Amino acid sequence: MNTSIKTIAGLAMSAVLAFGLFACDNASSPSSDAPAIFEIRMHDTPVDNIAEVNVHVESVRVNHSDGNGWVTINEPNEVYNLLDLVNGNMVVLGEEEVEGGRYNQVRLILGENNTIVTSDGETHDLQTPSAQQSGLKININADLEPGVRYTLNLDFDVSKSIVQTGNSGFILKPVIRAYEEAVTGTIAGTVVPSEANARIEAIVADTVYTSTFTNEGGEFLLIGLEPQTYNLVISATEGDFEDAFVNDLDVEAGERTDAGVIELEETNGDDEE
Repeated sequence: MNTSIKTIAGLAMSAVLAFGLFACDNASSPSSDAPAIFEIRMHDTPVDNIAEVNVHVESVRVNHSDGNGWVTINEPNEVYNLLDLVNGNMVVLGEEEVEGGRYNQVRLILGENNTIVTSDGETHDLQTPSAQQSGLKININADLEPGVRYTLNLDFDVSKSIVQTGNSGFILKPVIRAYEEAVTGTIAGTVVPSEANARIEAIVADTVYTSTFTNEGGEFLLIGLEPQTYNLVISATEGDFEDAFVNDLDVEAGERTDAGVIELEETNGDDEE
């Protein structure tokens, strides 16, 4: 199966998500008859008990609510492993010139080659009820101005999107957080030892806002964070280490907040007499 990531491909998915956004990357005054550029990018919020989530994307479309109907952004007909898009690794999933105006929905049409590989190496079919016929949908309220590029970022949360059935089957019910990059910030840092393969959770009001894992060098990057204050919980997935905590990290739009070097302490395995 081809699980490579294409740099230009159409991909957008959600269960039901209302979201009105899109950013202007060009401050100049565009011509009224110039096309707008619709860009869709994606990354993933990972999960630690699944090795691959392979999704077969046939096409992605957007709906122009001013009477022009559905517009095809791309028809990649490719299989993508969504778990390649972790720890700040983002890919341009679709880019196309479109007419300006109001767009109210993004629709992803899936093919039949959808699978999941669990941590034990077993491959299972990933069921997508009705997706092949009607598509996975994101409801949006986006006003695209002529001559301007608009970017929609999608954070696919695998941990909330894969449902295991009683007969050891798996169903894809996508949960996606959509956001405008220009109004969000990031948190970066390094966890040592890197061999701990740490999971980093960004917490707001005792709720996990988003999460990621460190890379091979122990580095991490949390992206798409709304401007507010976050606490981090760092947990090792390999070895015996105590959890670490970093509190009161303020995030501002368009800025990167440095969490510094976070050292995990080994768990004291000595039993008291």
